[in-house]
Amino acid sequence: MKKLFNVLLVVSSLVGAGVFVLALTSCGNGGKVLETIDLTIPREDEIVTKEGKVLDSDGYELPSIDESAQDLIRSCDNFETMYPTHEKMPKVLMREAQAYQFYEYYDRALLAYGEITDEFQKSEEYVLACDNISLIYFQRGYAFMSEKRSKEAEQMFTISMEWYAKTADTYANLAYNAPDDDKRSKFEEYSREANRRALAAQMQIAEVTGGVIPSISHMEAPGIEEGMEMPEVTVDPTVSAAKTDQAEQYLEVARKILKGQPKDFDADIPDKDLALTSLNSAAAAYEEIGAWDKAAQVYMEYLDFFPNAPDRIATLMKAAHAYEKVEKWRDAISIYQLVYSTDPSKNVDDAQFEAMYNTAQDYEILGDWKGVKTTYQVFLSSKPRDVNRLVEAMYKVGYADELAGNWDDAHQQYLATVKIFEEIRSDYTYSEDLEPETVIYPAKANFQIAESFYQQFEPIMLTMPIEVLKANFEKKNQLYQACDTLYKLLIEYDVPEFKSVSICRLGQINENFGDAFVFSEIPQEIIDNPEYVAEYRQGLEEQAKPYYSKARDYFMECFDQSQLTGVSDEWSEYAQTRLIYYYPELYVSGEDWTGLVIPSHPDAGWKVSTSVPTPGWNTYTANISSWSKPGEGMISEKDRSKLFGFNDDQEAIFMWSPYLSEYTYYVIKFSLHTRPMTRMVRISAREEYTLYVNGQMVGSDDDWKSVDTYDITPYLRIGDNAIAVEARSGKKDSYWVKMECYEPSVIDIRLPESMVSTYETYTPPPEEFAPPEEESFEETSTFEEETTSEEITPMEEETTEEAPSSEEETATEEVTPPEEGTETPPE
Repeated sequence: MKKLFNVLLVVSSLVGAGVFVLALTSCGNGGKVLETIDLTIPREDEIVTKEGKVLDSDGYELPSIDESAQDLIRSCDNFETMYPTHEKMPKVLMREAQAYQFYEYYDRALLAYGEITDEFQKSEEYVLACDNISLIYFQRGYAFMSEKRSKEAEQMFTISMEWYAKTADTYANLAYNAPDDDKRSKFEEYSREANRRALAAQMQIAEVTGGVIPSISHMEAPGIEEGMEMPEVTVDPTVSAAKTDQAEQYLEVARKILKGQPKDFDADIPDKDLALTSLNSAAAAYEEIGAWDKAAQVYMEYLDFFPNAPDRIATLMKAAHAYEKVEKWRDAISIYQLVYSTDPSKNVDDAQFEAMYNTAQDYEILGDWKGVKTTYQVFLSSKPRDVNRLVEAMYKVGYADELAGNWDDAHQQYLATVKIFEEIRSDYTYSEDLEPETVIYPAKANFQIAESFYQQFEPIMLTMPIEVLKANFEKKNQLYQACDTLYKLLIEYDVPEFKSVSICRLGQINENFGDAFVFSEIPQEIIDNPEYVAEYRQGLEEQAKPYYSKARDYFMECFDQSQLTGVSDEWSEYAQTRLIYYYPELYVSGEDWTGLVIPSHPDAGWKVSTSVPTPGWNTYTANISSWSKPGEGMISEKDRSKLFGFNDDQEAIFMWSPYLSEYTYYVIKFSLHTRPMTRMVRISAREEYTLYVNGQMVGSDDDWKSVDTYDITPYLRIGDNAIAVEARSGKKDSYWVKMECYEPSVIDIRLPESMVSTYETYTPPPEEFAPPEEESFEETSTFEEETTSEEITPMEEETTEEAPSSEEETATEEVTPPEEGTETPPE
């Protein structure tokens, strides 16, 4: 382990000491004294093992010492015994200690060095003894580190650091009392070197205790990158106190080095790298224990020492990030402002854009929207390159205006936000840089604009006189067009929080426009003529039909979206109330589904198909109007007794296809006004079945003797529903599916014959609730006939499909379920 010992120095010392030994042995007692010392005998702090090995106090095996070195050590011991007060005693002890140190007899070396530091503090050897003691403890620390003995290593490094500090102080005193400049300069250099080694020992303490040892590269603290989220830190109080002391020690070293030095990073400052490392280490220690505000202070102290540091901007950003970590937003803002307060003639770099953006974000956290607006305006005037932050900044300037009550300014800013977003989105060069979440800002701006138009649109009524009616219609039509465009754009943005409200609002504006016609004021000229009034009213209702038709479609879309996503809000609930109003025959006719009554539906009753259906056949949106009806497939009484598991359940559904096919598909549709508490299905099939509810597979089985039970409640939804079965059989005489639906608490409530009934259970909706044909204003409207010859130009309306007539709906073949005892189908 001859790591850090200067071999040449030791060898020269041994040679010199050898001459000295000869002088000692030639006087007085001659060589007799040399024979009285035996180096093979261990001292009190050494141990001899069974194998005869000598171990020091740390358990390390001591090597054998060369005979010439043993002679030197014996001579030194003899001299110490014979001349304890001799003026050359410090030199003799130094030779002996160095010999022990060279051969790694550290305990014996420390005893000799310790004798010098205790008894000969005025000697020249004193400072060398301090230095070597420091080195021995440092080497021991490394040895313990290699063996992962952290506590012992920390103890050794701590002692080493203390001795290096004592060495540095001694050299500093020698420099102060030096007789000439050369010696003063030499001692000062030695003092600085000792301080460096003290810091090295301190760094090793940090490493042993789990600290961060940063590289010497200005203030680049490890682990903290530009704009990087700083981790949460939870530190034991004992560790925190130790790290705080450590950081303060680092700071003390840096302050000593930089005290009185020029505040110029480019100046030739002795030990500047050491000072930078010390400052960096202090900041890292504070960050490690979560003392972010103190770390920020270290960064600012660094910039106080070096105002022209090349990493000034990066260091300011780190300080601001650290203040944000402890929610000192004002301190962070003041530092960020230092970053972007630069010469306007220079180009703004990314760090300065980051500082502007972060300043605005911190103002927003503080609720200081005036600061938000001011900062974002500076940000926008600097022409940011990040399109996502550009859009956000534009929106938030408008939002700040809105909060301040400057709605006109906010409105213009919102329009600009939507415009710039659409331009970016349509430009291939920039669209790829758009992040998905950025759409929230134009969506919010769009919504605010649309809502402002809606608030103006809703109260406008078509009132007399005719000039007022015309003006109101034109204004309402313009606002309608604006709302229609903006709400449709919001739907296109596909932002969940705005999608339902936008669809519902489209329904509301159409319904409101329809109401505006229906409830339009009657002209005074005809109010006393009932026939004219009736004709006038009829014309208004015809004008309103297209809007009501669109309103119903949008309300249905809003409600369907809620059912598909499973997210219900006030808008979907409102849409449901309007659907109940428009379609009472679907949502409130009869009773809610309890298993006894199925509300009427255009596809009521089971439908069957033996052809492979199109995708989505098992959902409530599937078109199954062309499917056959399975009424003739009811199983006979004599065959029921053969079916395993259902012998006592005479009210279960039995069905098969009269058409021989390996696969058969069954679907029944029904509507619910409220979701049932619990609904179960029991099913069996020959030979295999797969059960679906609203397109989701509930279960399947291929054992015809088993009866399976499923809870289908989670699969049901308010509104339209579908239960579907895919059945398979390889036997030509065994195509059947058997099932029942029931409420667990009331076993006799099942899904009975009504579920296998055909269209005889379906009652067409009243004429007045049939979806109206799409119509537009006639060129000669009621308004023109009765009040004016001037033409009122309505908005263009999309045409809708004509609703089927009640005759078409009921034109299906009526099939009566067979009575019990009907024969089974032939093979």
